[in-house]
Amino acid sequence: MCVNIEDMKKILLFCGVLSVFAASSALASSFYVEKVRSTGLDGDDANALQELVKGEVPRQGSHSLATKAGGADYVLSIKVMRLGKSYLLTLDKLDSSGNVRFTSQLKVLEVDEFDTVAKRLVRSVLNEVPIKGDAQIGEVTQNEAKLQLKRQPTNKYWLVGFGPSTLTGLGVQGVSYSLYAGFEWDIENTAGARIFYSGNYNASVAGLSELGLGGSYFFSEKSTAPLISGEFSFAGAHNHSGNDITGFGLGVAPAVRFFRTSRVNIQVQLRYSVVLRQLDGLTPQTFGLQCLLMF
Repeated sequence: MCVNIEDMKKILLFCGVLSVFAASSALASSFYVEKVRSTGLDGDDANALQELVKGEVPRQGSHSLATKAGGADYVLSIKVMRLGKSYLLTLDKLDSSGNVRFTSQLKVLEVDEFDTVAKRLVRSVLNEVPIKGDAQIGEVTQNEAKLQLKRQPTNKYWLVGFGPSTLTGLGVQGVSYSLYAGFEWDIENTAGARIFYSGNYNASVAGLSELGLGGSYFFSEKSTAPLISGEFSFAGAHNHSGNDITGFGLGVAPAVRFFRTSRVNIQVQLRYSVVLRQLDGLTPQTFGLQCLLMF
């Protein structure tokens, strides 16, 4: 029995449509929305919030509403707490055993924003994605807009450090020593910018000096945090034969910073830098371990 190409296309198309339908059916769930539990919210507003949540469930896919908690795949529990002039809304997604599967919270300044908040909370909980950063156009609350307008404090530090290093491409061997100094601005606890001077010297008079700009990214907001820094500089190198060059340089420095919550910080870094020119056929480079004091 032979199957021509057109029949094969029809069979594949049918299988594809059937697969999509089966997948969408498998992802569809039923939800029971409980009455709002609240402090400081009147009954009419609480009922309105419950209806808003109910209305959003079918809009987030092929989900349906259940009339009883016992017949639902999941239960949505709504809690509202009055905090001064604002409201803290919490939406919990409970499984059939009553265990919390996912939770989202959002703070609003006015009851008039409940429709926007209901949409975001339901979308977050049903899809089990964090609500932070999930806002779409027209969904930013007044409280979020207010927080965005607040400027994050910028921490400023003088920094000075030293440590052992190696110099390559300058015709010298053995351990050299390095000096690092500059001024840094830390922005929003996750990034930093600096202007710096770095000098690497050897007993045989060879050396590599840099003056430049750098940027850092912190992988954590904790008091002790790993970070990575990148640098661009104007550099000068001097080898053992008395020859020298100047040119642009690049550097990178993985590091760990300690006592970030204090006024004085300590940073330990492994720093590598290279001059983007050759001196007597060799590329000047330095690699070293430095301990920085930031104050």
